[in-house]
Amino acid sequence: MAARSLRRATREGGASEGGRGGGRGPAGEVGSTVSPQLRVNPIACEAHGLCIELLPELITADPWGYPIIAPGPVPPGLLPLARRAVAACPTLALLLITDD
Repeated sequence: MAARSLRRATREGGASEGGRGGGRGPAGEVGSTVSPQLRVNPIACEAHGLCIELLPELITADPWGYPIIAPGPVPPGLLPLARRAVAACPTLALLLITDD
């Protein structure tokens, strides 16, 4: 159950219960930046291709139609589009995570 709430919080752009949120950094200071990255759960993915259509700048398709995510953090200018692609995934296989 904890994994489901963490996934939901990550998909919504917030922190899980008991975690940090509200735009605060690792030490709780406002304005600290965190570099989110896109990840795909290959087991949950069914290759619908919505993420590829919504975010072609960072996601391409392999020969079978499964997403290939560009390595590295999501550029700040593409963050709203990345959030939209994550929200549109019908199988919840696309995640926007922060390593902190």
